[in-house]
Amino acid sequence: MENIIIQQNPHWEGKKYRGLLQRDAVNDLLRKLATRHIQVLTGIRRCGKSSIFQLLINELMKENNPRSILLLNMDDPMFYFVWENPAALYSIVETAEKITDVKVQYLFLDEVQAVDSWEKFVKSTYDSAIFKKIFVAGSNSSLLATEYSTLLSGRYFVDKINPYSLREMFINSGITDYYSLIKGKATAL
Repeated sequence: MENIIIQQNPHWEGKKYRGLLQRDAVNDLLRKLATRHIQVLTGIRRCGKSSIFQLLINELMKENNPRSILLLNMDDPMFYFVWENPAALYSIVETAEKITDVKVQYLFLDEVQAVDSWEKFVKSTYDSAIFKKIFVAGSNSSLLATEYSTLLSGRYFVDKINPYSLREMFINSGITDYYSLIKGKATAL
């Protein structure tokens, strides 16, 4: 388990995630960072939720110890023992803290729908103020199938992530106005 935790957290070495394109949703999520509420990202598969997590981690590393940020992809088969036992998430967090000798402040749970009753773990850690901020992401249909909205009522924000927009494509290609579009200054993504 230690090796998979290390593999999923290359930012612990202080290196930023590379090759990411800026997304409009990141600025909104950063504005909500000071609010302790659980941040839930929903959206169709492959719309960029995991990339947004990496962009957020890059921003958090500017003012926080990279090892205080834990990213877990719960869809990974190495975490099979958690899928039907959300209490095992506590042991994963403890293992990460043992590896880094740093308390986890920011917890990112990607593909959280793989864990049955994940919302009970999240509610418990939120109510106990174990982390500064908890981020969870999963596909719309899977998250809607759980009862997280009832259990976490009043404790979370939901942001729907859409696929890469035309505006985002233009900005990441250097097209900032109509003139630059007409002049053909666009670059390939």
